[in-house]
Amino acid sequence: MTVPVFVSSPTALTTAQTSFYDSLADTLRREGFEPRSVGRTDFGNSVPLITIRRLMSSCFGALILGFAQLRVDSGISRPATPRETQVRGISLATPWNHLEAGMAFQAGLPLMVIREAAVTDDGIFGLGVSDRFVHHADLSPEWLLSSSFTQPFAEWCDEVRAQTRLPSPRTI
Repeated sequence: MTVPVFVSSPTALTTAQTSFYDSLADTLRREGFEPRSVGRTDFGNSVPLITIRRLMSSCFGALILGFAQLRVDSGISRPATPRETQVRGISLATPWNHLEAGMAFQAGLPLMVIREAAVTDDGIFGLGVSDRFVHHADLSPEWLLSSSFTQPFAEWCDEVRAQTRLPSPRTI
């Protein structure tokens, strides 16, 4: 029996992001999990938030993948406010990561948050925003084999399995 887990990830990915996503999805499957996401494995006939809520309600955990989706070479953050600042050379994840993370948190799903190293640390990727550590991935296959991934991933897997009350299979 596979355990469905929600994966928040954009569908338009670079070659490196696609390779990382595919390797991570394989890792999830080896652990007995079925990666599910709107626009990749599941499609709805209603507005996206309803489709996401429906899919998330059948999942036992959530993995948030913050891949760079918007590069800002030069811009202004918080314009016309006392906190206005110039920004240069930053990358942002999709806003859907933040929405889906909030929905998963509200649903009480165990969360694991991973952001591409280039992505800014705002929203769900900010320090102390949720009760979860934000893991910074360099998108290399080696990172998925490192203890900085495998140890927190094993903890997350145990939390997901506790939601299902299923016995723990092999470790990574």
